[in-house]
Amino acid sequence: MRNKHIFVLLGISLLITVSLGIVIGTSSVGISDSVKAFFAGIGIGDASAGDIAIVHGVRIPGILVAILAGSALGLAGWLSQTLFRNDLADPYIAGIGSGAIFGVNITLLLGLQLGLLGMSAISVSAFIGSLLACLLIWIIAGRTGSTGVSLVLAGVALSFVLSGVNYLIVMYGRDILSKSVFWSWNGLASASYNDALILVVALIFSISIIPFFLNGINAYLLGDEISIYLGVDPKKIRRILFLLVALLTGTAVATSGLLGFVGLIIPHISRKLFGADSKQMLPGSLLLGGSVLGFAYVFGKAIIPHQQIPASVVMSIVGGIFFLYLVIRRPTW
Repeated sequence: MRNKHIFVLLGISLLITVSLGIVIGTSSVGISDSVKAFFAGIGIGDASAGDIAIVHGVRIPGILVAILAGSALGLAGWLSQTLFRNDLADPYIAGIGSGAIFGVNITLLLGLQLGLLGMSAISVSAFIGSLLACLLIWIIAGRTGSTGVSLVLAGVALSFVLSGVNYLIVMYGRDILSKSVFWSWNGLASASYNDALILVVALIFSISIIPFFLNGINAYLLGDEISIYLGVDPKKIRRILFLLVALLTGTAVATSGLLGFVGLIIPHISRKLFGADSKQMLPGSLLLGGSVLGFAYVFGKAIIPHQQIPASVVMSIVGGIFFLYLVIRRPTW
């Protein structure tokens, strides 16, 4: 019963966050004009064309993508920590962030136009770079049995390699540095309804698959030997988890840029609220991830008048503090 009440509160918080995202922005469109523009955009009442364009063309897709990306990263964070059986794991541990930046830098350097399904060339290249990094890590780790440790080590090694390569690319094409950095920190600035749709598809696909493996995931968390004894193939579970993490994180990165710490802190809060059972962690991670990143997005627009602080900056500060709290709280790490 307690969990149901928390889920209801999280649902209400999402509605409040969406409402705030609609009426708060960096433009001069106030709260009352924003409300009029919102209803005018759906055929109720009148408002200026400029106000409607700002509310329906910028604010609504921005807050929707922020919430959906937060849900995707929250879910990916829980799956990552399950995959590695490590509370300090996050979706970017598999080299996905470095792979995404590599794809973006190559596209900017070569001037490629790889738009697909309404996504910009940068978004497509970020998605491809993320998936290629995951594929490479899986191939490397597969030679040692695809254990959680080998996946972590392969991801860390690939991140270092790609970071060096990215530096060389930026040195060769100095004019791409500002664009690459802007995308990394402020990917939500160009959010669109198409980005929201892509995130919805990735989330629905993942959510439709995970329930079939919830019992297997619970067994997997007990260790390979115990899971095998219980009739669960740990390699199969690892493969499914890894593919879902790659899909969710790659999609979130492609549509929203690099949003650090979301996938790290959300599972911890979810476990605190709902317990470690996978049946509770699934909806908990989704709702919490959307609420936290959505609020960070709105807060970034509200803190300084007529200027927006990227949600990634807000999450980096909050997530860094939370990470330090985790380290201090459990010094045995």
